[in-house]
Amino acid sequence: LLSCDPDLSAWHGTDPRTYVDEADAFYKDPIRWLNSNYPDSHTLPQHIAMFTELTQNADYGQAVMQWLRARNYSICMEIFHSHIISHYRHSRHIVMWCAEGWNLDLAEKGM
Repeated sequence: LLSCDPDLSAWHGTDPRTYVDEADAFYKDPIRWLNSNYPDSHTLPQHIAMFTELTQNADYGQAVMQWLRARNYSICMEIFHSHIISHYRHSRHIVMWCAEGWNLDLAEKGM
């Protein structure tokens, strides 16, 4: 999960110019972030939710798709998010990627 921690550099007495938001670090090089945070199959989550923009981005979308598929993830759900996009990293839909052997059949679970 990407954190949304605020910049607390002033609180800690550190230089705010050195602060890097985790989302900014992720989007600078998504594959590097994924590989460093999930170095092996034992650390992979069962589900990954992301805006569709992440896999459709011209700069890194294909690499993210390859990373997910190489680890046996497939799209198991798509959820409407918004008609109005409020941030360039957002999109109208959120997709859920499930690891092989996991699914999100919520209807089956009575949800």
